[in-house]
Amino acid sequence: MVNAPTPCHHPLVEQPRLTDLALAPDGTRLVAAVQTLDDEGTRYVSEPWEVDPAGEREARLVSGSVPGDFAPVFSADGSLLFLSERGPHEPPGAALWALPEHGEAERTAHHPGGMTALTAASHASTLAWTAALLRTFSLNCTNL
Repeated sequence: MVNAPTPCHHPLVEQPRLTDLALAPDGTRLVAAVQTLDDEGTRYVSEPWEVDPAGEREARLVSGSVPGDFAPVFSADGSLLFLSERGPHEPPGAALWALPEHGEAERTAHHPGGMTALTAASHASTLAWTAALLRTFSLNCTNL
């Protein structure tokens, strides 16, 4: 078989992947989204890790994060914002969550169908996100 996995395939697939970097406006915090394989080895799951920009402390999992948190950005006030599908009681699709430096994550916005990407202005209270949402239409089949 031409596309059969080689002996090098599994070690490469199992390596964590860095997907996003977010630097706080004051430059003191750096958060990286890192994808790893889930327990079944069937899909990648993202988690935010805080990395010391000065290189003096070890990297650590962001306190209060859960598997599936992705697209980290910092708001102008220094809060960490990210997208996540957290829990069965939330509407379907990724929502916008805010995690202050000390405290618990709080859902701050949701878009029908979920959000897919996020960005924040570094010196203003402005956010932009994209969302996958199909428009609904109705067709009058009698005129076709």
